[in-house]
Amino acid sequence: MCGRYLLSYDLEDLIKILEERWNIRQPNIDYYEPSYNIAPGQKIIALYKENNEVAAGSFRWGIEPSWSKNKSRLLINARSETVEEKSTFRDSYSNRRCLILTNGFYEWKRNGGKTPYYITLNEAGLFSYAGLWDYYNDNGIMKKACSILTMESNGSMSKIHNRMPVILNASQEKIWLSENYKDQDLLNPMDSSLLHIHEVSSYVNKWSNNSKKCIEPVVNEQISF
Repeated sequence: MCGRYLLSYDLEDLIKILEERWNIRQPNIDYYEPSYNIAPGQKIIALYKENNEVAAGSFRWGIEPSWSKNKSRLLINARSETVEEKSTFRDSYSNRRCLILTNGFYEWKRNGGKTPYYITLNEAGLFSYAGLWDYYNDNGIMKKACSILTMESNGSMSKIHNRMPVILNASQEKIWLSENYKDQDLLNPMDSSLLHIHEVSSYVNKWSNNSKKCIEPVVNEQISF
């Protein structure tokens, strides 16, 4: 699964990237603060198609399951292998796909305790997860919520956890947002050699801890498995 990640760009830098990379000149972001420790239920930034253009907006991380009466229960992940079959995600998979912006995520390895790791791309920078979105009713106002697609982990990630987010490259991002998307081949793990993984301290375990300390390595080298 993917239960914690970061988007640590300053707003000015993020807006510049949105314009240069996706030609988004007026992002519809009603709230944004750089974060090193984004947790479920919080507001996040995602890109989606609106009037045949790529738009940026604020989303809640977590879709309410269609089968649950408990509105506080949120699905932050969707399994890519079954997303076409599940009633909660089926329509979103067909009609409401999105890109969830990030520059890294965390995962915990169970080894008697839980050891946290920070995972990003070797070529550090902004990248995206494949996501799905839907509407939810917030006191009579319809707002957007999203979930991150996950898949079986690749070689290096499998040593930490059996699931990982679906990470898309630039060309795949365009396909994922396309109205004509039919390509399940996108939902495959990326090559392990493209990932940078290092152990971090238990400081990140508490979601309210939100600083660069979250990604500081315990040892000054990349983990090799």
